[in-house]
Amino acid sequence: ITLAIQFKRLGMEQLNRVLRVGIIGAGISGLSLATALSSVKNVTTVIHEKSKVLSGRAATRRRDSECYDNGANYISFEDEKYESLFLKLVSGEESSLVTIPRKIWLFDKLGNIKEGDPRYSLKNKYTFKQGVNYFGKILRSKLTNVDFRFESKVTSIENDKDGGWYIIDENSKSDRYDLIVLTPPSPQIADILANSKLDAPELKGIEKTFRDANYFKIISTAIKTSVKIPRPVSENYFALLNVDREHPIGWLSFEEDKPGHVLDGTSLLIVQMSPKWSEENFEKELKGDIESQIVQITGDLLHFEFKEHIQWLDSKKWRFALPERGVERENFESYNKLGLFFAGDFIFGKGRVSNAFISGFQTADLIVGSLDSWAQHDSKR
Repeated sequence: ITLAIQFKRLGMEQLNRVLRVGIIGAGISGLSLATALSSVKNVTTVIHEKSKVLSGRAATRRRDSECYDNGANYISFEDEKYESLFLKLVSGEESSLVTIPRKIWLFDKLGNIKEGDPRYSLKNKYTFKQGVNYFGKILRSKLTNVDFRFESKVTSIENDKDGGWYIIDENSKSDRYDLIVLTPPSPQIADILANSKLDAPELKGIEKTFRDANYFKIISTAIKTSVKIPRPVSENYFALLNVDREHPIGWLSFEEDKPGHVLDGTSLLIVQMSPKWSEENFEKELKGDIESQIVQITGDLLHFEFKEHIQWLDSKKWRFALPERGVERENFESYNKLGLFFAGDFIFGKGRVSNAFISGFQTADLIVGSLDSWAQHDSKR
């Protein structure tokens, strides 16, 4: 592992015991954090995950011989050093890693399609033949000294006067942790904190810090067709992004541009409705009228009559799809001194797999940087 952990490697020799770290969430930020901590001697990690699967919103669904990414659509980086780290971690998976060659174009509220900023299209768009969630499986394969608690729906946390932390789920209370890291979307963190017994004046008002960092809701629909859908204006784009945020569709992409995802001669669209449209329709039943509306709106944008060409539809409600803004971090240092850490794309205020990935490693650096103080804490006990 590169970055500060590679250079520092404190090793924990000054501690006379293993440091136990509890992580809430097995999304990309939690898995990245655990991957980084795996390289630090005498640290063991337990990940509590509410579902049965890895990767969180970097989600892939499978149907028959095809797969499709119905949450985060690909992985790209602004920072070259983290892109290099990503490529190092997936080395050995060259047969699975693919880049999406076509560009992202734009459309406006009237459905007018035009070429996007060419600088934006210069960034590599990564995914895997098995789907974007395969990245989480790769990270898990790198882990050592890490245990998983799947189907552990965390409801609260507790701390004691001796510096210990506990994670409580619907069924049980964990053993003592020295440090814990919360990685769910910030509104879910706020819910956990609201139910928690926290014994420290520094933690007063902590819930509001995360409650104020809201997320957009998104309805995502996969449309599978028996024919290949022609693309209006040009065949040179993989996806369309609504530039003025006034169209009912926010994002539309063609999964057949990802090698290994879709059968030849067919199309599989991922249509993610705008936050405004999604909010207005989120509590409605998707099957029937709502999916029919989505198909009609999509057909209007692509100038395509779906009719008998649709083989199936698959819709998903993402209640916490994209952070509206970043969380205020002015008090994070005081939380960290107590052994309470946070990671996730909400740190940056932009919903990106790369941001979740980077946040996991940056939080690991913070933890490694705190190990000296933990050694001093132990020496005084």
